[in-house]
Amino acid sequence: MAINKILNSSVGIDGVLPPAGQETHLPDASEFVSVGHSAKSLDDLFGQDLQHQSLLNALAPKMDRPEQYEPTHIGRCMDQSLDKLRYISNAQVRELVDEVLQPLADNRQLLKIYTGMMVGG
Repeated sequence: MAINKILNSSVGIDGVLPPAGQETHLPDASEFVSVGHSAKSLDDLFGQDLQHQSLLNALAPKMDRPEQYEPTHIGRCMDQSLDKLRYISNAQVRELVDEVLQPLADNRQLLKIYTGMMVGG
């Protein structure tokens, strides 16, 4: 019966919606007031500079401490790790030390290239 009322073109909106004063399940409407925000133009929202900055922010890595990514710091940390890992007798750890870490420690140019690829992209 209700669907017939909705599809009937002679019934107005008062016939479909509940009468005023009758309880509904919808919350009361309230006005939204923007506090502390100035009106922005479309150029402010979608301008080329904003889009460029948004793209840079999205693509640039978030670095809390940029000194961690300097090659000297990475080399120092790798040397410390290598010194600690040399005394572990696990076969997989020995393989990592012998095949990956020791060649990087012996060849600083290779370490520089490796860190450039891993950190710089």
